[in-house]
Amino acid sequence: RVLERAGGIFDRFRMLDELVAFALVVMAAGGILIYEIEAGINPRIASIDDGLWWALVTVSTVGYGDIAPVTPLGRLVGAALIVIGAVAALAAPRQELLRHAA
Repeated sequence: RVLERAGGIFDRFRMLDELVAFALVVMAAGGILIYEIEAGINPRIASIDDGLWWALVTVSTVGYGDIAPVTPLGRLVGAALIVIGAVAALAAPRQELLRHAA
């Protein structure tokens, strides 16, 4: 029984690792992509750091508003990151509940 419980704990960490890895990949890709799209057009995105900050704030659905895309393609990337962040936030707890119900 103790080993079964320990296995359950490790399963939770594995899911958390997967979620964190997914979020990091999405944020890195979104940050680089927004920089490539908006650099030279949007004065608020002057470096990769600005793009990564924007992606972090967007995926986490915090949305400070300090940086916003100005091009149609940049806004499309922003919308995609918002949806990905919201779906991930809603899906993660549900997957955990379903895993323990089985």
